[in-house]
Amino acid sequence: MKTKWMAAGIALLLGLTVFNVAYGAQTLSLIIKGQRVQSAIPPKIENGRTYVPLRVVTDYLNEDIHWDPKTQSVTVHPDVWNQDLSRILFADQWAMSRNTVTQFLMDFDEKDQDGKKLVSTDFDTNIIGPEVVIPFAGVGTQEGKMIDYKFIDAKLDQAANLMTIRVKIWWWDYKLGEYAVKTWDFTLDLANFSDQYNMYPQIKKIWQVREAKIDSHTVLPGLSFKNASTQK
Repeated sequence: MKTKWMAAGIALLLGLTVFNVAYGAQTLSLIIKGQRVQSAIPPKIENGRTYVPLRVVTDYLNEDIHWDPKTQSVTVHPDVWNQDLSRILFADQWAMSRNTVTQFLMDFDEKDQDGKKLVSTDFDTNIIGPEVVIPFAGVGTQEGKMIDYKFIDAKLDQAANLMTIRVKIWWWDYKLGEYAVKTWDFTLDLANFSDQYNMYPQIKKIWQVREAKIDSHTVLPGLSFKNASTQK
């Protein structure tokens, strides 16, 4: 087993050191998060450097990738809203907003009625339909469990005192034995936020941006889930 830096190339090959490329006399194996990965474009060694297909790597690392033909650039984990929050968002505002979203996800996953305290009186969502405003305790909720989630990006509307946080969620439908990845935008009201008095931002809106079925998802090294139809 030998670990090498991998070089970037125009054919979407990028240097990463978070996984191993094991190679022998004739073949190379790509191992990501402890899982041997099959790729239509196999890894190769050229001029003493090891190259791997970037799309395969980003998929297994749960990262988004964007190719911009105008700038001839490849971006891993692209900035969705192109807003620099470092100058306008305080650390405590972010921390408590993130905690509100995290707590909501936990309550939603457990169908816990306590989650109602996290949303505003005018809360709206398209997750389960406009006629239901509190998605808890089995009222219109999908049957399944959240197996993973990841914060993607955030933006701030200073005039309205609203922050939107985008989250990617990996979901297991235990009736169908199928997995899906969902993208949700959480909009939070920062108007009454107070770190001193432990007043958390309230969630005004949760909007599902997209949803897609997936065959599998790797959470950690040695922890992967597959659809029932693709189990070997």
